[in-house]
Amino acid sequence: MYCLSTRIQTKQIFYKSCFILLIYAEKQEPQRKKIGAWIAPELYEQVEALGYKTWTEAIIRGLELIISEKQLGQNRAQIVAPGAHLGDSG
Repeated sequence: MYCLSTRIQTKQIFYKSCFILLIYAEKQEPQRKKIGAWIAPELYEQVEALGYKTWTEAIIRGLELIISEKQLGQNRAQIVAPGAHLGDSG
């Protein structure tokens, strides 16, 4: 009887520990969104030829470039005041 009771307690502790680890792991893993797209075969082959380890890596790099390009454009617009022309002396 004692052996069965000990087994049950051990199982309960094990399951509680697993549950706690699962909650901890979920909190540690960054939130992510899944995306999908249909692309032209030519584009697929060109990206594949670039040698990215995974498509996720290639897609993230592409999205980062889009954001950088947008931010660079906004920074350039702030440097040149509206209505001003490069090369004007003033």
